[in-house]
Amino acid sequence: MSLKSNEKRCMSLLYSTGLEDYRNQLPKPVEGTCSWILNDPQYMSWLTSNETGLLWVTGEPGCGKTMLSLYLTEHLAIESPSSSGPEVFYFFCDDKVGTQRDAKEMMKSILHQILLRHRSLIKYMKSRWEATGHHLVDSFHALWEIFVRIVKEARLGSFGIIVDAIDECEPNTRRLFLQAIKQLVQEARRATRRSRSFVKFLFTSRPSPQDLSVLEETQNTVLPLDGNQARISEEIRLVIRNKLGRIASKLGCSAETIAELEALLTEKAEKSFLWLNIVLKSLEDSPSTSKRDLKRIINDFPRELQATYAEFLYRIPDSRKIIASTVLRLLLGSSRHLSLDEMNIAYTIDGSLEGYQTVAEVMEDRQTALEQMLQLVVGPFVRIEAQKVSLIHQSVKDFLTGHALSSPDSTVREFGTSTPTAALHMASTCIRYLSLEEFATDIFILPTLPWDEDDTIAGVQEDTDSESLFDLGFDMKGDTIMDTGDGSDERTRVSIAERYQFYDYAAMHWARHYAQCETVVDRSTQEAFRSLTQPGSGMLTNWLKYYWFETDMEYVLPDYFDTVMVAAFFDCAVMLNDCLRMPTEQLSKDRALFWAARMGSAKSVEVLLRHSANPNSRVVELHTPLTIASHHGHVEVVRTLLHDTRTSINAEGPSGRSALSYAAGNSHQEIFQMLFNRHDCRPEHQDNNGWTALFWAMERDHTVIGRALLAHKAVDVNHVDRQGRSILSWAAGEGFLQALKMLLKQPGVDTNLKDKKGRTPLLWAANNGHGEAIDVLMRDDYKIDRQSKDNDGRSALSLACGGGHTDCVRALIKYRCGDENEEDVSGWTPLAWALDRQSPPTVGALLAGREVKLDHQDQSKKTALIWAAEYGYYDVVEMLLQQGADPRITSTNGRTALDMAELYGRTEIAALLRQVMSMEENTVW
Repeated sequence: MSLKSNEKRCMSLLYSTGLEDYRNQLPKPVEGTCSWILNDPQYMSWLTSNETGLLWVTGEPGCGKTMLSLYLTEHLAIESPSSSGPEVFYFFCDDKVGTQRDAKEMMKSILHQILLRHRSLIKYMKSRWEATGHHLVDSFHALWEIFVRIVKEARLGSFGIIVDAIDECEPNTRRLFLQAIKQLVQEARRATRRSRSFVKFLFTSRPSPQDLSVLEETQNTVLPLDGNQARISEEIRLVIRNKLGRIASKLGCSAETIAELEALLTEKAEKSFLWLNIVLKSLEDSPSTSKRDLKRIINDFPRELQATYAEFLYRIPDSRKIIASTVLRLLLGSSRHLSLDEMNIAYTIDGSLEGYQTVAEVMEDRQTALEQMLQLVVGPFVRIEAQKVSLIHQSVKDFLTGHALSSPDSTVREFGTSTPTAALHMASTCIRYLSLEEFATDIFILPTLPWDEDDTIAGVQEDTDSESLFDLGFDMKGDTIMDTGDGSDERTRVSIAERYQFYDYAAMHWARHYAQCETVVDRSTQEAFRSLTQPGSGMLTNWLKYYWFETDMEYVLPDYFDTVMVAAFFDCAVMLNDCLRMPTEQLSKDRALFWAARMGSAKSVEVLLRHSANPNSRVVELHTPLTIASHHGHVEVVRTLLHDTRTSINAEGPSGRSALSYAAGNSHQEIFQMLFNRHDCRPEHQDNNGWTALFWAMERDHTVIGRALLAHKAVDVNHVDRQGRSILSWAAGEGFLQALKMLLKQPGVDTNLKDKKGRTPLLWAANNGHGEAIDVLMRDDYKIDRQSKDNDGRSALSLACGGGHTDCVRALIKYRCGDENEEDVSGWTPLAWALDRQSPPTVGALLAGREVKLDHQDQSKKTALIWAAEYGYYDVVEMLLQQGADPRITSTNGRTALDMAELYGRTEIAALLRQVMSMEENTVW
């Protein structure tokens, strides 16, 4: 199934680079390991249960949780075509990778995987995207609602979601994710009718109920990996046998030595694969290969992870401690896994006292064999896969940034690094790199590399007379979108990143590192910050432009950015406060407040308000700080703004929309409640299109927010927008079933209210092809006018036929909506519209339904048979003839169906008509 242009845009919004590469870089489970879970009773119960549920796998660091997750993603992917297991989609959390530590990123990735497998389900994403625009992915709730609609798709059946290391997901969005799962599981168990589609969640984490206690409330099954010593021991033996054999062969060990080492490792390893891998790495790197020395290495390693890490630090010679400290500090501070080239440059800059002036000077000082150096100095602490280097495990970071800092042992304490200190070194390294001479002039004029253009996205012909919010000119985003034209900026960025191997990391992460280390930043780094953000400088222009386009910012790159704005943008609140102590123009402060609000920089918002920035200014894209923060779901920024008495809660942003409108429309529940609970909130406020917050909430099918708004006395359920459409009309027309069901139950709702086109909710549901919405409208006694017509005299049946919505035609015939032979103001019947739509299935559904007048003639005296012959619809001509259509009827110009077939070269149809007419003549004779 090929995707249309809008569907491609939806998929690109969900796509997250790196996850597949991350999975491929993980060490593969040793053959024979992990398979025990396939026979585990708790796992089997989870796998075979015909209901939505959760299996929570817990274990201490190093016990093999990630290997188990990797094994299951591969096993279930192979098994899913059969009935023995569900389809499986996955996510690996990692707090060292920016796109793998946030539940919004998690939902994006899972949705992307599902929609790649089931292209037809992209309709759920597309309908929300058409309403929300690309800010859809800013809201966890919006992404979750799409996921729930997909879950309820009966054709999907059972599928699994595996999330590894969910305890490494950042707490705020993780809380939203777990609460949503809890609600989904509980609703599924309360349902009176069992669904044919359900989802099975499997999470792995450390056993930390204080953080994940919400999982306990789902009555989930907990599978502790630490609970079966025999099982883990067998896994340990398999790993030892596999890896020790390779190491022993390399070291030239005898069979007797191998056997003794294997027995000793099995005894010592207990239940920690991580401990085992560290020891095996030490054996492999040992300069001495005698049996006595190899056994001593095993015996000297303590069994506890912290003690093991400490022991390894003891083994680093004094001559290599500075190198080791530098490497570990960089890995602790990095925001993502570094490539070997990036690590090489970062190590060169951070570890040197030299004041580099050019890229060439840095490159000259690089290590020629960095990988070997890393393996030699910090080997057991790092993993190098596919030219990327990272710490071997999260527990290493926890040890070095926690226990080591307060260790009574001076050697261990020497390697301890606080998170701010690690961030300071990364910030300083990045700033020093971005300040090199090459980046003082415009690097975007560099020659670009050859480029393979993506497939051109062809325009999509919309359904006849189908209206979406985009069609009506609604400003979904209130943003000015940067059109990159022919993609030259992207090609240049690729060229820059390849030519200057540390530029991508430095440009993308330096400011965030600085924000993390402001409590310990030194004066020289402060000055470097100011230098790098000097207005109009080439260095600022280069890194900012690179960052802007790489993050796909939705606003045009500003012509003017200064230090105050940069500090506010990245929430460098201390630097911002220092800058504002100097005389600063009001416009600069107000612009900085916008960018702080846009990026969720709550501390900077507070600083700017304290320094008299205007909380109601509209200096960028007509947004106020409150509307832009509400738009993007920045809870703390909204809270900070509302604490300022100057903030006008109902101030209008783009298209006259209020903050409440944005919160309701983008499904930001917590922000909505903060605004809605204020005594001065006006929920009935209309934007330039006549839409209220209720319209935006219900148009997103967000019933929780919609229910709260409908309970407010100032909210009118029958309010109409500039098109004369009510929210019931939009819910029916967009196929938002939950909203539709709730609105139909509201006292006083007008179910037949007509808009300026004369269309009722039923007519819009038919026009846009939402058969399920038609079912909802007709199922109960909502007093729906089944024979209503719009200003063009078109009934629901006529509109459904004109759109080629075959299922809707069947539903309308079932509910006896519209007359299949009635003409509209142009003299067209539903059959004529179905033919015009070039939809033989719709024609078939109409003919199979009721008594259609086959030989009805329109204003030009043409029958359906004449039109079908002219259009070349062989199947339809055959169908009409079988139903008894008269082939001899002539139109105004005296032509029969046969004449039209011959005129337009429809040879097969002409032959069929001659055959039928000949048979009729013979019969008469």
